[in-house]
Amino acid sequence: MNRTNKFSMFLVTVVLLLAVLSCSSSKTPCTGEVIADGKTFSGKGKDADEAQRNSCNLYCLEADQEVDARYRIWLDSPKSKEVKNPTKKEYMYHDKSFLDFVTVTCMNKCLAKLKDGSFKGQAKCN
Repeated sequence: MNRTNKFSMFLVTVVLLLAVLSCSSSKTPCTGEVIADGKTFSGKGKDADEAQRNSCNLYCLEADQEVDARYRIWLDSPKSKEVKNPTKKEYMYHDKSFLDFVTVTCMNKCLAKLKDGSFKGQAKCN
């Protein structure tokens, strides 16, 4: 490779690197929070809606009583004994209905509670 080709290759590499860095730095994540029962659950996302949904998902996994009840039923079942680390997150990977319950049913209930004022919270982007 001659000197001109090396310089061109270097220049292209620098331009690509700058493009990647400028795109990644402009995607500052948004943050959302849910305050329920005196606890705050924070999530991040590419926009305010996603950040709020992620904070609701965290609430569902960590504090929702119905999610917890479903998890405890599973823990007592023989299926949970097949799983090396039977956490709620692991249960979500093994049971699509539980995954859907957490990420759809419970999340939508959480969003509704935010809307009606039962839960406090907000989402904002930088």
